[in-house]
Amino acid sequence: MDALTVLLAVSAGVLVLASALALYRIAAGPTALDRIVASDVLVSVLLGMFCLVGAWWRLPQVVTVLMSLALVAFLGGVAVARYAARDRDSGWARDDRVDMSADGRPS
Repeated sequence: MDALTVLLAVSAGVLVLASALALYRIAAGPTALDRIVASDVLVSVLLGMFCLVGAWWRLPQVVTVLMSLALVAFLGGVAVARYAARDRDSGWARDDRVDMSADGRPS
């Protein structure tokens, strides 16, 4: 075996372990934010897998697919983060009856 084959096999093993950990966090995450971050990590790991497959089979066309998937993943992550921030801002912290000033004095 040459060094490139060993390196690609070890990298694939690490990515499989990372995807298993991300899947565990998606299944057992106590909050929705944990699940969102874990799904974003899982998408990144899958992009790494596509990269490894492209390197293993020496396919330069994979770069185009990777760029497209990375853009879609980024836009999806931004959309989910904006939705989560909007949901958080409409919660109890924005209630007029709750004092949110830093020094504890009424505003």
